[in-house]
Amino acid sequence: MIAVLVLALLSADAAADEGAGGHAVAVSAGGAHNCVLTASGAVRCWTGWIDPRAPQPEVLPAGRYRAVSAGNGFTCAIDDLDELVCVGGGLSKQTDAPQGRFKSVSAGVNHSCAVRLSGAVSCWGEDKWGETNPPPGQFRSVSSGYDHSCAVKHSGELRCWGANHRGQSEPPIGRYLSVTSGNWHSCAVGEAHAVVCWGMNHVGQSDAPDGRFRSVSAGSIHTCALRESGAIICWGLNDTGETNAPDGTFQSIDAGASHNCALRTSAAVVCWGRERDTRVTTPPDGAFRALSANAFHACAERESGYVACWGDNSQGQLAIALPGRFQTVGTGVFHSCAIVESGTVRCWGRDRDVESTPPTDSFKDVTAGLGFSCGLASDGAAICWGDVIYGQGRPPSDRFSSLEAGKDHVCGLTESGAVRCWGLDELGRLDAPEGRFRSLSVGEMRSCAVRESGEIVCWGWSWFERGRTDPPSGRFRSVGVGSNHACAVRESGELSCWGDDSFAQATPPAGRFRAVDVGALYSCAIRVTSELVCWGNTDSVVRPPADLAADSLIVGRVIIRRLRDGSVEFGFRSSGGEQFLPTRRLLTQRAPVGRWFNSSAVVVNGKELGRISARVLADGRIEFSFLASDGKRILPWWRSLSPQSAVDVWLWSSEIGIAPPAAPD
Repeated sequence: MIAVLVLALLSADAAADEGAGGHAVAVSAGGAHNCVLTASGAVRCWTGWIDPRAPQPEVLPAGRYRAVSAGNGFTCAIDDLDELVCVGGGLSKQTDAPQGRFKSVSAGVNHSCAVRLSGAVSCWGEDKWGETNPPPGQFRSVSSGYDHSCAVKHSGELRCWGANHRGQSEPPIGRYLSVTSGNWHSCAVGEAHAVVCWGMNHVGQSDAPDGRFRSVSAGSIHTCALRESGAIICWGLNDTGETNAPDGTFQSIDAGASHNCALRTSAAVVCWGRERDTRVTTPPDGAFRALSANAFHACAERESGYVACWGDNSQGQLAIALPGRFQTVGTGVFHSCAIVESGTVRCWGRDRDVESTPPTDSFKDVTAGLGFSCGLASDGAAICWGDVIYGQGRPPSDRFSSLEAGKDHVCGLTESGAVRCWGLDELGRLDAPEGRFRSLSVGEMRSCAVRESGEIVCWGWSWFERGRTDPPSGRFRSVGVGSNHACAVRESGELSCWGDDSFAQATPPAGRFRAVDVGALYSCAIRVTSELVCWGNTDSVVRPPADLAADSLIVGRVIIRRLRDGSVEFGFRSSGGEQFLPTRRLLTQRAPVGRWFNSSAVVVNGKELGRISARVLADGRIEFSFLASDGKRILPWWRSLSPQSAVDVWLWSSEIGIAPPAAPD
C-alpha cells in the first residue's frame, strides 16, 4: 500500500531566451520543481508535473538574485543584497533562513545550508541527525543532502556532518574543488579533476567513472557529472531514465530527486528523468473479486482467477503472462506477486534484490513492499525475502491470518485478531494499537486497521497535510491507506475517503462497493456488481489498453553474450526458458558509438514480436533494448553489458513484457 508521489518532468529543451529575464545562467533541480537564474537576475521556477492542477512552486518575491537552489518543495535564493530568501516548505522549517550576508546556498530535502561571506556555514530546517550543526571554519562551498551535508574548506579538505549510518559523512582524505550530497551518498571533484564518491552504493550511485570532470551533482540515488569536454555522464539508479543523459555540450548540471536539469553551452535548459506515466485511473473491463494498488501500478484478480495489471510498466511489473489461475495478488513499488492455486508464489517485475524470486514454500497470502516480499505460509508463519535490511526478514513468531507490506516494514493480523508490525522502526510506524481487528492497510509511514467493532484506528506519522487527518466515525469493513489520503468501505457498502484531495482522489463515486485500495494520487474500488472503478489523477495519463488480462503479454528477457572476436550476440529467452535467436543478431566490435543496431525479427510461436536493439556507449558498455512490433522501445531495468564481462557466457536482462502483434483483420 505504499504510495509515492509521481513526477513527470519536461524532457525537451526549454528555450533559452523565453519570457522575461533573458537567457539562463544557472539551473537547479529540486524534488518536484526546477528553477533557473537568468542573466538579468530573475528567478523562474516551474513544476515537473504534467497535470495543470498540480501545485505550482511558490514564487520568490520580485527582485534581482545572485543564486537559487530548488529543494524538496521549497526554494532558497540569495538576492542582490547577499541576503537569503526562502519560500515554500512544510513542517521542517526549511524556509526559516538565518539573517546575514551569504555567497552560496544549497537547499536539501528537509534542511538547507549556506556559506556566509565570511566563509562560515549556517544551516536550518530539520535536525534529526545533526544535519544543521556544521563544524566551525571557513569554507568555499556547501551541499545539503537528505540527512547530511558536506562542505569544502578553503584548504580543499572535506567536512561532512549529520547522519552517517551508510558512511555518507565519512569523506576521503585529500584536497578537493567541489562537493555534492545526495540521499545517502556524496561525491567530490579532486584537484586532479577526478570524481570520488562515498556512502551508500547499493545501485552503483557511488561508482564514479574515470576521467577528468568540471563538476559533479548527486541526486537521490543517482549521480551525474560534467566532463571537461562538456559531455554529461550519469550513473546509479535508472528506473525513471534519470541516468540517460542527453547528447551535446553543457556548462552545468544539477541532479534532482529522480531527474536532472542541465544548461547547454547555448544557454538552453534541458531536463530528463522521471518519465513514468501513472496510467492507473483507467482500469480494465470485466468482473473482479480483489485488488491491490501501489504507487504507480495496480493489479486486480478476476472472478475467473486470472490477474490483470495496469499502470507503470518500467520494471515489468505488469508483465504477467503466467499460466494458471491465482488465489491472491499483491503489488509492491516496482514488482508484483501472486499465489497460484497450488499455493506457489509467482512474482514479476524488478528483481534486483531477489524480491521477485520467492522461496518454494506453499503460501496462502502474499504482499510486496519496496525491494522485498512477504508470504503467509500454510501454517500461518510469515516468511519474507528480498531486501530485508531493516528487519523485515525477522517477523515475530505469531501465526497470522493476513499480511500487509509498507515501504520498509510489514504488519500482520494474527489469528487472534491482534496487529503485529516489524521492519524499519521510525516515526511510530510499528506502534500498532492494542485490541482485536478484522482488517488492516499499511502505508509508507501511516497505517490503519478496522476494529472488530467496525471503527477505524490509525498509527504512524500522518502525511495528510491537506484535508482531514483523522478517519471518519462509523462502522467499516475495510480500509486502504496511501501517502496523503485513505479510503474505507462502510458496512453499508458506501465509500468514505479523507486526506489530500488535490486530484479528487479522496472524492469517491457513489454506490455500494466490496473493496477499496489507494495508490499515490488515485484510488480504485470494486463495486458489489464486481466492476472496477478508479478515480483521482487523470489529466496526465496515457490511456492503457482496455484489457491487460493474464494471457495478453509475452514475458521474457533479452539475452546477450560477448564472443571471442569482440562482437556481441543477442537473443530472446521466454519465461519458460526457451531461447529464440534472430537470424541477424551480431553487433560487431567496429560498430559506431551511440547508434542503435537492430537485429532481424524475433519470432516466438510463429509471431514476430519485434527486434532486439543494441548500441555501444561511450564508456565501452553495450546497452540493449527491445523494439516491439508496434514501434515501442522497451527498456529493461538491467540492460547493459560491461566491457569486462566473460566471453561466451550468456547473460540476460531483467524481465520485460511484450504485447503480441494484433491479429490480421
